Amino acid sequence: MFPNMYQLLKLISVLPVSTATAERSFSSLRRLKTYLRNSTSESRLVGLALLSIHRDIDISDDQILDKFANSGKARRLKLSL
Repeated sequence: MFPNMYQLLKLISVLPVSTATAERSFSSLRRLKTYLRNSTSESRLVGLALLSIHRDIDISDDQILDKFANSGKARRLKLSL
């Protein structure tokens, strides 16, 4: 009887009720800032926030090691058992 009304109700039924994704990302950033406030730089904090927010993306360990090894920076690593 009302085809436009039916389409509108279908669209409304699939819209999210809240902004949980945005709230989760702000919550993650707040936790990171609280924990790492005094010991990290801004670029590291941004990187950690992105890792926390986009944790559903799969990245292999080899990709991380290659990126770290090819960065060209000299690092002093203390590897002790």
